[in-house]
Amino acid sequence: MHRFIGLYVILCLALFGCSTEKISPAGRVLLGRDPGQVVTVPAIGLESGASFQEVLLPIILGQREEILTGQMNGFQFQSLFRFRIPVDSLAQLAGGSAADFVAGAVSVKLGLRGERLINQAQVVILQPDQEWGEIQTFVDSLTRSERVFPASLILGATGQVSGDTSLVIDLPISYFDAARLADASAPQLDFMVAPDGIGDFLLDIVTREGLTISALGRQPQLVVPYRVGGVSDTFRVGAAADTYWGRRVDGGPRKELLIVSKGTFYSSILNFTMPSSIPRGATVNSAELELDLDLDHSYFTALPFEMYHVEFETAVDDTTYTIYNTQAEVNPTTTVKVVFNQSLIQGWTSGAQINQGVAIRAVGTPIDFTWLVIRDARLNIIYSTPPEL
Repeated sequence: MHRFIGLYVILCLALFGCSTEKISPAGRVLLGRDPGQVVTVPAIGLESGASFQEVLLPIILGQREEILTGQMNGFQFQSLFRFRIPVDSLAQLAGGSAADFVAGAVSVKLGLRGERLINQAQVVILQPDQEWGEIQTFVDSLTRSERVFPASLILGATGQVSGDTSLVIDLPISYFDAARLADASAPQLDFMVAPDGIGDFLLDIVTREGLTISALGRQPQLVVPYRVGGVSDTFRVGAAADTYWGRRVDGGPRKELLIVSKGTFYSSILNFTMPSSIPRGATVNSAELELDLDLDHSYFTALPFEMYHVEFETAVDDTTYTIYNTQAEVNPTTTVKVVFNQSLIQGWTSGAQINQGVAIRAVGTPIDFTWLVIRDARLNIIYSTPPEL
């Protein structure tokens, strides 16, 4: 009999819990407590921003696929080209001598790989007044400033963009004749292409080493129609050397310009004020940096960068950079979204970190001239409120 009573009690507990309407005081507190809410903060606009120069390193990159000519964002780009014409050999093939060679015209076609603001392109053709090579630097090692490359105007020379595919250079016959005086058998033609006027533009010219599908057939080419006695023909040849370099003009990029560049290294600091609506004790779940880019004044295909927390040491006139994001990459789209390390935002909102901005710095090799211009920036934050105690 006692066994059946025990089974009944067990069944009661299993089916109904035999509730006595008693709840643990600790359980009552937990059930009534607000677990917190997830809040999406309206986009936080840029409070202020500025660019600053870190390194001056305009290396000549004549063996890469691009040759830059133009001016933009406080930079100016000049290019140099060299062609050789075997006058003696061409004349002998036609049954004459070098003295019989008569050039009808001298023109150079430079194929464009890309361009910016092409309607404003104005160039001037100059004669280099010193020796140059494809791979060298135009920086003074003592003053760390750009050297001035001496060049003089070639009278009668013209340069004109043809559509959006090429830049055509016409050199006067007198310039060719002067080169023949220096070397009658194989005169060498060197010329420099530099921007003229004040308008921003950029021409991306294919180098003689360009081997991609888009570059094939667009390498620099000199064309000389000529006559030797009664024989007429046209000589075509690729560049013997080509190169370019960049230099700052008028002090380089304006400080208020938000620019991130390589070649001549500039970085930008962005400042955001954390909204007072984020309560202390809140947990930052995610942070995203959203950048609007000015593609007309930018030049890059993929720009690797890193982001840093900035802390100014005014007492010693120094700045500390602490990396907060692993290397990322910006591609040429109008708006770029970058996942931001939320621990830095957490530190800003809690007061554990000083909020003096975040720096965007270009990284990686090769050290070519690439840059992006930021038109606007926003910070998107999602956080959770602390549970109610």
